[in-house]
Amino acid sequence: MIAYTSMLSDEEREFCGWFWGEGSYHIKKVVSPNSKSKKPYYQPSITVTQREDDPGTLRWCVNRFGGLLVRRSTVSPSMARNGYGANPRLTWQVAGFKRCKMVVEVLSQGKLPSKKRAELQIFKEFLSTYMGSGKVSTEQSLSLQAGLKQKLSEFKKYKPL
Repeated sequence: MIAYTSMLSDEEREFCGWFWGEGSYHIKKVVSPNSKSKKPYYQPSITVTQREDDPGTLRWCVNRFGGLLVRRSTVSPSMARNGYGANPRLTWQVAGFKRCKMVVEVLSQGKLPSKKRAELQIFKEFLSTYMGSGKVSTEQSLSLQAGLKQKLSEFKKYKPL
């Protein structure tokens, strides 16, 4: 079980509120092309994307949690006409159980109500299935991870009030 007990700094409290509005959790199914068994595994990641001309907060995330910044070009002309993604963007991405747990430790202490707080509970449950570096997942743990991936995907879908 993951213990979440530390006090948040001012920056971490601001990060929580900013993340609830801008951030996303992801669980990706991966099949290693080099694996003889072709057995899948599941990779957690956390991302935030914003305009490229305002990188300060994303750089803070890299310094605090690690990960990397990825430059994204503009989106399709039809989406750009609507104003979304008309300019280049930067995405902060942190992947893997260890780094995602660092972010979740901070987010778990946030207080604002948000749909993403509920998503966080599903993501925390997924992170608790980590068996350790180099250990092979069992069919049971893979099945649990697949179910949590599906549960998170379903929960993220827009539901009108």
